Amino acid sequence: MESQVETQSSARHRGVCEKFSGTFGFITPDDGSAKNIFVHFTGIVGRKGEFRTLEEGEQVEYSIATRNGKPCAVDVVTID
Repeated sequence: MESQVETQSSARHRGVCEKFSGTFGFITPDDGSAKNIFVHFTGIVGRKGEFRTLEEGEQVEYSIATRNGKPCAVDVVTID
């Protein structure tokens, strides 16, 4: 069964990709407000058909949603 985003906040957050392996990884928030946030490749913004991934150490901006009762990053974009 495919997981669905249950709720989503419109607030934007910034952080650093700590690890990304294959289809998922973790983001550490810049503000220290939470432990690492899970990110699935489907939460990364990209062009249709483009492989969506993050590199360790990349700065990102994201929203937080709830998927299967747990927080996750969505609408993730890299920033300079």
